[in-house]
Amino acid sequence: MGKILLVVLVFAALVYTVFWLIERRRAGSRAFRRRTPPRPQPRAVAPDDDEEFLRDLNRRKRRRDRDQDKPNNEPGDQPA
Repeated sequence: MGKILLVVLVFAALVYTVFWLIERRRAGSRAFRRRTPPRPQPRAVAPDDDEEFLRDLNRRKRRRDRDQDKPNNEPGDQPA
């Protein structure tokens, strides 16, 4: 019984080693093809660093201020 267990363990170790080498080689070939690391995308760290966000915020504020300055003219409120 001990010899059979030893054979199974050696066989399992060999199979594991073969698959490990295959995976390692496959991962290495992907890394080899890509020599330069990807450039990080510029991103805003905080909302106040994002120019588009600030521009949109200013548009909203101006629109809100403009709407508050207008008198509320409803269709039934106009003098005849």
